[in-house]
Amino acid sequence: MSFRTYRKASSLVDYSSNTRECDRVQPILWKIYQQTWFFRTCTQALPDQFTILTACNPRSAITCDSDNEGRQQRLCEQLTAAGYKTESLLAGDRLKHYTEASVIADCQRDVAMDVCIEYQQNAYFWVNDDQLWLMPGLLKQQPTQFALFSQRIIYDKNRP
Repeated sequence: MSFRTYRKASSLVDYSSNTRECDRVQPILWKIYQQTWFFRTCTQALPDQFTILTACNPRSAITCDSDNEGRQQRLCEQLTAAGYKTESLLAGDRLKHYTEASVIADCQRDVAMDVCIEYQQNAYFWVNDDQLWLMPGLLKQQPTQFALFSQRIIYDKNRP
């Protein structure tokens, strides 16, 4: 699915009601999220279990870059202050038509879920022994193992 499909679907999610349209769109977003690739600049080994979170575009509402940068910075500072190791990366489609700033953190799933909800995110990613899981936040979906994380990484040496 394309970036255009994602934007159209995400703009139709109405969290304030249980409309049929919202129920119809959530599975579309869930499938789109399963097509995510991760762009790392660091080649250091990662722990066996970690999460990938973002604070950008809460509730799938397109937010200006400065607001997203501020939210993402607060997320990273919050995780670091709590004692978690973090690494910034981008997450998006394979051709980078759409990406969001994200962060890898070595926190547990329950912490990741709380942070995901706090930052009003539809979902987050969980990695356990290289198994990549899509985990629900605001969306009402079932956790889905969909790929090997190691096969969804692109090392992006051109990004600082």
